[in-house]
Amino acid sequence: MNIAFRFDVGENIGYGHFVRCNALADALSKNKECKIFFIIRNDMNVGVKYKIIKLSTEYNINNVDDYVYESIENELNELMHVLKKLSIDCLIVDNYGVTNNYFTRLRKSVKNIIYIDDLCKEKYNVNMIVNGNCYATDLSYDNESINLLGCKYTLMRECFRNCNNRIVNENVKTITITTGGSDPLGMTCKVIEVLKKVKFDSKINVRIIIGKAFNNVFSIKNSIGNLPYFKLIYNSNMKEEMLKSDLFITSSGSTLYELAATGTPSISFILSPDQIMVAEYMNKKEVTINIGNYSDIDNRLSKIVNNVVNSFLLRKKMSNNGLKLIDGLGTDRVAEMIIKMVMNRI
Repeated sequence: MNIAFRFDVGENIGYGHFVRCNALADALSKNKECKIFFIIRNDMNVGVKYKIIKLSTEYNINNVDDYVYESIENELNELMHVLKKLSIDCLIVDNYGVTNNYFTRLRKSVKNIIYIDDLCKEKYNVNMIVNGNCYATDLSYDNESINLLGCKYTLMRECFRNCNNRIVNENVKTITITTGGSDPLGMTCKVIEVLKKVKFDSKINVRIIIGKAFNNVFSIKNSIGNLPYFKLIYNSNMKEEMLKSDLFITSSGSTLYELAATGTPSISFILSPDQIMVAEYMNKKEVTINIGNYSDIDNRLSKIVNNVVNSFLLRKKMSNNGLKLIDGLGTDRVAEMIIKMVMNRI
């Protein structure tokens, strides 16, 4: 059973698509009949255990400020050739540059097509839609495909299963900052500058996660200067970082689901349009406090940080709400459904 994933990573794209595809690949590979391939258009600077096929042209978003994704239809001829050459039984696509025409043409080369979606922008000619976002059950998907929707099917790494042993400390000792695998808008420095001005009642250590595609580490070091309570964290174990931190300040991407799964209180901001719905939903469910667009950080973050740091009951409530929302078992549920589909059992 040959299964191919089509996704991209990069400085502007980030690593969220890779993380969830790699998690799903790990779950699928537990079935000894599954052989996994990753098809990408950009170089990856992370190690993976699956065979990588790199297409000839790179892919990136056109406008970092607006996160405009160009169509990937121009790769179709080369991709179809690769799929036939590898005798792919199932193609799993995780890319915002898709169109319905893209999937319709791919039908000539592969029997089973799955789209990992976040936005429900249009009807897609695929066998299965996977949208594990918290808001997905409220979207209008076509009933002709198999639709795996909502937090029951959130794609997460295996280490985030059943993290229900969370301890919420009465006093905040550690705050962690993350923007994901990359930081194209320089948000880490902006958050640091805000925290430097906040007057805490007691000493708080600030840990700064440096992602694989950060190109602004020099600027981050300059922002920190000689302040001893700021520390850069490289090659982080995110689960451990979350469990040892009392509060995360984060972008509103897939990290919010990991924070919910570990019961870690968070303050979040929106970096791109695809993050709006998850940010609004989790803010409404009191899993995170979302300040809105990243441009509002200077005006709003300081006051919200103070409020969260000084309220144990608020942090405890956010932690409990997150643990109720995500159990971390979604990846295995999706993998089981994919195998059944490919083997014609559903």
